[in-house]
Amino acid sequence: MKVLSCHVYPLKSGKGRAVNSLSFGSRGPFGDRLWMLVHDQPGKHGRFITQRNLGWVRRALVEATVEQEGLIAFHAPGAEALHVRLADTTPYPFPVEIWGETCKAVDGGDAAATWCSAFLNYRCRLVRIAEDYVRPTEA
Repeated sequence: MKVLSCHVYPLKSGKGRAVNSLSFGSRGPFGDRLWMLVHDQPGKHGRFITQRNLGWVRRALVEATVEQEGLIAFHAPGAEALHVRLADTTPYPFPVEIWGETCKAVDGGDAAATWCSAFLNYRCRLVRIAEDYVRPTEA
């Protein structure tokens, strides 16, 4: 088998970026799918949003770059960059649902929610799976 390229997607369903190599941790490749968008609508709070949900091509234009440990930048055409510090996140008040699995998350804050909602023209929140969340698996 020959690997032609490796990519990570720091924002789930966002724009990927090529990397020369991958390092793996307990949650998969480092820097991959660290953040995601969830609905911020009554009755839908915490359900993650993919490009498939609403056919959001614009979502694929959002590029996330880890600038340093604990700091990530989000870039999108026509928008100022958004910087989110992991240290500034707060517990997300709703359970987050990903493909039928419920987990605990932290919220990127109101500024991040405003930025993402404005770019996508849809109310959403930027969240990250909590560091202390352990995904149950079958042995």
